[in-house]
Amino acid sequence: IEYFEDGIEVLSYLTYNGATPFSQQLWQLFEQLIEAVHFWAYDYIIDLIAPLDNYVSRDTHTFLHGSYICMRLDNKNITYLDALVSVAERFLAPPENYLKACERDSIKATYLILSILHHCPRGSVDNVAFRYASLCIQVLPITYGPTPLALLRSADQDDANVRGEIEAGELSDTNNARPWRKSLANALANVWASILYYSASIGLQVLAKHPKCNEFLSAWFDLIFSSPKCDNATDLSPLTAKLAILAISSIFIQNTASACLHTIPSDTLEPQLLHHLIELVDPEPDEDDEEDDDFEDDEEDDEEDLHFHEMRQFNHDEDVDDPEEDAYYNSLHSSKGIREIISTIDLEDDAAGDEAAYCSPIDDQDENFLALDALKLLHQQGRLETLATHLPAALQEKLQKFVASTEERFQRHTAAQA
Repeated sequence: IEYFEDGIEVLSYLTYNGATPFSQQLWQLFEQLIEAVHFWAYDYIIDLIAPLDNYVSRDTHTFLHGSYICMRLDNKNITYLDALVSVAERFLAPPENYLKACERDSIKATYLILSILHHCPRGSVDNVAFRYASLCIQVLPITYGPTPLALLRSADQDDANVRGEIEAGELSDTNNARPWRKSLANALANVWASILYYSASIGLQVLAKHPKCNEFLSAWFDLIFSSPKCDNATDLSPLTAKLAILAISSIFIQNTASACLHTIPSDTLEPQLLHHLIELVDPEPDEDDEEDDDFEDDEEDDEEDLHFHEMRQFNHDEDVDDPEEDAYYNSLHSSKGIREIISTIDLEDDAAGDEAAYCSPIDDQDENFLALDALKLLHQQGRLETLATHLPAALQEKLQKFVASTEERFQRHTAAQA
């Protein structure tokens, strides 16, 4: 245990820079990590995110088709996929894990599910999508809004000490007793949106049959309506807004989703989805700022490279950092996807700040282009004009502006790629 954290750092380096597919010996370390979490390494989930994500993102084929004999399950065979999902469920599975676990650890557990949904091809992890669609529908309204007093007591703690803040009112008043875990609610919203983006029909099938369907939709719409891209911005991360755009667009675009949409007991669901889609999209993204940011990042990288070479001439009597170690950490810090989370964690900050620092593997995808495709399809089907009549005048104007500006930007993007 004394050298476990050092071992995780070495494994992060090997799985990030090593040749793929990974060797069987390297996958045996994956098996040992999973078993360690279940037996004694429960508190190391933050450190384990980077190497576990590397296994999924860099050797996806082996991850989806590999398995091992699990002593914890009486020597039964378990797939790598099910093994990783079981780690997330240690922190998220209802009814008590998401209340007992540290909120930050629970948020990290959702990153494992995001990694699976974002990296694995559509159709390859349907069972995970089904399992976590049901979990999100059950847990998100609880973390975001009122919780029944009976569920609070199931946490095996005194009511007054339930993790999270208790919002006003008497503890006997179940309408006011709330274990606020807003950052976890945002993280679960990301998982739900990723499920819809992966397969909207799966998410909608589960939602239509779930007894908490309306309660969940109310909480989810309330949460995404507080996106920073909306006028009444609060503290929701930009990632949640982006994934919400991808999710709603996927509902309108994916062929099998339309039939599932009509099985949900709500006459206003489609107008609500369009309303929130137009609320979230950006008709005029500042491309110049993005280019400036890229240029500044390149300058910073050049300065880091210069500083690295200068460090090779240090005095051996001075107490300085190892440049090889610094180079390794810089490689982690500059990487895309979930690996960048580790570099942005501020252990002194709150969970909400950490949620905002999350970087998704789909960062390079322009969500506005997918939203434009969804609107074009609705127009071709003759549904857009009908749904748009439910929008307030300001959003109708924004819709027209968004379509025109995004179409122009898409044409420029296509020409640049040619």
